[in-house]
Amino acid sequence: MAQECVKFYQTYCISYEEHGYRPMQQSRNFKLAKGDFAQQELHLNNGQDYHISLAVDDVFAQQLFLQIIDTSSEDVLYDNTKDDMNLDLEFSAIKDVKAKIYIETHAPVIRDTLHEINGCIGLLIETRPTPPTGFLK
Repeated sequence: MAQECVKFYQTYCISYEEHGYRPMQQSRNFKLAKGDFAQQELHLNNGQDYHISLAVDDVFAQQLFLQIIDTSSEDVLYDNTKDDMNLDLEFSAIKDVKAKIYIETHAPVIRDTLHEINGCIGLLIETRPTPPTGFLK
């Protein structure tokens, strides 16, 4: 059954390649049940822009909890519950940070272990050098 999620992020995630971004090897496809979670390690590098896009199977109703957490301090760098459950974000790293992306699906109202509801989630992580800003001499 895990095979049905192969190439999910490649097919359904919003890519910003036309803006100079390149996919990272940490991009992943997950097969999760309602109420499950997944994590992906990510090293954020100073001077790089990042675009993170999630694609979600209909069984999750486009509702995922997403956090980016600094693994050394456990500080939450981003929490989509404070951003209208956003599943598409872009940011610049201003220092090197070892981080993890934490994704959690909403739990079902009634958990039926005989008929567990599974779905695919695609995580596309893209990066590019931060464009220079300011005036050129």
